[in-house]
Amino acid sequence: MINLDTLGTAPLKVESKSAPGLQCIARGAATSLGVSLQETYLRDITGDWQPFRENGANVLAFHALNEALLVSLHGPADNRELVDEELLQEAYVTILNAIIEIDRL
Repeated sequence: MINLDTLGTAPLKVESKSAPGLQCIARGAATSLGVSLQETYLRDITGDWQPFRENGANVLAFHALNEALLVSLHGPADNRELVDEELLQEAYVTILNAIIEIDRL
């Protein structure tokens, strides 16, 4: 299961609770493109992916969350202006390349 959240609002990250093998593929895809893909762990944050993971699905969760962004989400400042087109394009290409690699398994 691949989950996408908040793409283009900050540099792309992969959730540390993602399946290790899928994280490795995602990092390889990013590296091949010259993109830095940070692994993050936000202790109190869960996502749409969590029920899938709890039921045994391998999950790869991409997001751009950070502490500053958390303040803006789901409020008046949560609008299209939060999205940086270049970061969104970089995320799109990185994720697409990771999906292609996963599909080859």
